[in-house]
Amino acid sequence: MINLNQIIKLKLLKNVLNYIEKSNNSLKVLGMKLDKELNDEELKLLNRIKAKGVEIVEFIKEFHCKSSTDDK
Repeated sequence: MINLNQIIKLKLLKNVLNYIEKSNNSLKVLGMKLDKELNDEELKLLNRIKAKGVEIVEFIKEFHCKSSTDDK
């Protein structure tokens, strides 16, 4: 998961898509601020990211990722 405290911008979406393509699509969830109306180019990039299997969610301020050591 990548959890960004940023409003969606074109450059950010390009960077995320580039990361997904270079990391063999290991990204499953992308958290970001969703309170902006997207232009056509931003919407196309966001749809390409979603098509790669990435779930887009609202930015989560308090996020805790459970690790394998949490069970011990």
